[in-house]
Amino acid sequence: MLSAALRADIVAACATHEKNNEQDPYYTRAFRFQDYFIKFGEYTTFDSEAMTLKYLADLAAQDPEAPRVPRVHHYFYEHGGMAYVVMEYIPLVEVPFEVRAKAAAQAVLWMRSIPVPEDVVLGPKGGGPAYHVVFKTAKAPRCYTSIRALERFLNKVRSHPLLCYFQHWNFSLGPWYSPR
Repeated sequence: MLSAALRADIVAACATHEKNNEQDPYYTRAFRFQDYFIKFGEYTTFDSEAMTLKYLADLAAQDPEAPRVPRVHHYFYEHGGMAYVVMEYIPLVEVPFEVRAKAAAQAVLWMRSIPVPEDVVLGPKGGGPAYHVVFKTAKAPRCYTSIRALERFLNKVRSHPLLCYFQHWNFSLGPWYSPR
């Protein structure tokens, strides 16, 4: 549990980070603070991301074959509508491209092998619609109960230029898809 003073310092640091970087087109709501790594965002959309981060960190902590995933120390939100995740800071290490590529591939394979939480149908841990750039507003217009339902939706709206910007994408489930 974080002290009230540390929570206040984190909230203030996030506000400063936001103010100092709002004009940067590559700005993200994530940065190092003291010995922690902080991510923050609007509570309504960030809650599920925080739960997903914690789920992955908890699984990785129990698996010696897992990639290095930062531990989630604390998650809290303020009445102003912002939520904050306080994670372990993992210093970056310079490694050759080949090593990074292999590690990234192993991380993807590990994520594909982990069990899907029982409370998740299709979307973030904790429930709610999926968030992804493929959706016009980055938020799925509804919750989908299956990959097939999402596929039908994407193929239907891609023929409507006012509803989407990915008309030329193909969303047919191909050989890359392997349901569990």
